[in-house]
Formats: sequence, structure tokens, C-alpha cells
Amino acid sequence: MHKYTHTETHTSRLSLSSLARVTMIAMRMLKVSTSTSMARRIQRGGWSLSVYIWDQSKDLLEEARKTTFIDGVRNGDLDPNFYARYMLQVGLYCREVSRIWNAVMTTNKEGIDDEIKQFAKQQLVNTQTDKRNIYEGWNVTGIKAGSEVTKYINSVETSFHEYGPNVLISTYACAKLWPQLTCELKQVLENDLRDRNPYKVWVDANETFGSTARAQAQLMDGHKGFDHEKAHLMFRNAMQNEIDLFNRGGKAP
Repeated sequence: MHKYTHTETHTSRLSLSSLARVTMIAMRMLKVSTSTSMARRIQRGGWSLSVYIWDQSKDLLEEARKTTFIDGVRNGDLDPNFYARYMLQVGLYCREVSRIWNAVMTTNKEGIDDEIKQFAKQQLVNTQTDKRNIYEGWNVTGIKAGSEVTKYINSVETSFHEYGPNVLISTYACAKLWPQLTCELKQVLENDLRDRNPYKVWVDANETFGSTARAQAQLMDGHKGFDHEKAHLMFRNAMQNEIDLFNRGGKAP
């Protein structure tokens, strides 16, 4: 009787161990199947690419809300030196990205059609204006690039060289994230009756209704040359670049 009980217990443990392994394999297969199914659904028109990559990156939106810069602006206690250095890095980003938009506007690379070139032309104007406002507003002629902004610019440029229309994906995080965050911050600051937050000026200056993001999304959704999972990963990388700049772009070198 004792021997039988021991064998039964051993068999039960073995079954549980096997069941656990089978469950883990099934979960991995389900994850792959779900990802594949979602990608196919996008390709069939069930999802738009812009909605998909944003929806699948909501975890990074939450991280962005908690960054040094955004949290400091929200609470009004951001170190002024951090704010100043961050803004100068943004000015440098605008200068370099305007150069990339100019390349998009004039290139004959595969996939760059007249609609994308027209959008690039408008973005060239926008980024040059932003760059000029920061350079002239802060009375600077040269800005030393930090590691975060360098990494960000390089990733945008690399994406463009790999496949021209990729620039729509690698710059979409900036176009989509900033309207989202400034809208949230504006609501917080409007509810603060004291109105003493010194960084309200930043929120007011950067408040946007997202017209650029909407136009960019329309181009992305209409373009047939994107690999949707690669686009998703590229967008997440761009979101992470925004987060890194928010967290460390204003630190002293």
C-alpha cells in the first residue's frame, strides 16, 4: 500500500511537470499566433497601421508620463538647468531632422511619392521654424549634441536610408506623443487654481491639436510598402528615444 501511494504521488508530480511544460509551449504558440493573426488583420484592413503601433506601445506612453521632464513640468518643480539644456537639445534635434526632411523632399528613393514629398516640404518648414525659435530665442549659435539626441537623430537617418518612407514611422513618436502629453498637462494645469507653475509657458507654447500626427498617420496607413511588425518595432524604438531624451536630455554633460 505504501509503495503504491509513493508511485502514485511520483506519477502525479510527473504529470504536473509535463502539464506545466505543455502549458508554457501552448502559451508561446498562442503569442506567436496572436501576433501573426494581428499582423494579418492589419494587412486585410481590419487595423490601420498608425492605430496598431500606437495601441501596442501604450506601455511606453505610461513611461513617458513618468519621465524627469514631463513629471517636472506637471509638478512645476523641474530643475531650470535641466529645462534649459533639454530645450537646447530639442533645438538641435529640429535642426538635424529638418535636414533629413529636406533629403526626403528631394530624393528619388523607392517608395517616396509626391504626397510624402509634399508632407516633407511642410515638415521642413515646421522643423526649421522650431529650430529658429529655439536658437534665436535662447541666443545661441552652436549646441553640443548629447548622447540621447545623437542616438535619436541617427535612428531617424538610418531608417530613411534603409527605406525612404520609414522616416514617417521613425518621426511619428514625436508627432503623436507631444500632443498627447501637452493635452494631459494642460488639463492638469488648468485645474490648478494657483496658476503658479512656471512651466505652463512650455505647455502653452507646444500645445497642438495633432494635425501633423493625423496627416502623418494618413500617409502611413495609405502606404503599402511597410512591414507591419518592423514598423511596430521602429515606432517603439522612436518612443524609447523620446523617453530617453525626456529623462536625460537635460542632464549636465
